[in-house]
Amino acid sequence: MARRGEICGALTGAVMVLGFLKGRGPGEGREAKDRAYQLAAQVVEAFRGRFGDVACRSLIGIDLTTPEGRETFEREDVHNKLCVEYVAEAARLAHDAIRP
Repeated sequence: MARRGEICGALTGAVMVLGFLKGRGPGEGREAKDRAYQLAAQVVEAFRGRFGDVACRSLIGIDLTTPEGRETFEREDVHNKLCVEYVAEAARLAHDAIRP
């Protein structure tokens, strides 16, 4: 997110969708919140298991906080070579967690 190299933006989006769809609604208590946290944790750990990490910097091997890193990202077409797969997997994991 925001080229900080921290948690993968695709994974963040997946967790946000889970929170929106499965999180605590009006009048729901702690159980609903805990259920959403459990689903999110499962998604995060499945993503980590598949790719070995959840941090962008580690996943792509580039420091996007620097101009040189951003240039490398573009020149080496990292988005298409790596990030597309991270987005697809994060979406699949969220989908699987949302299904009844």
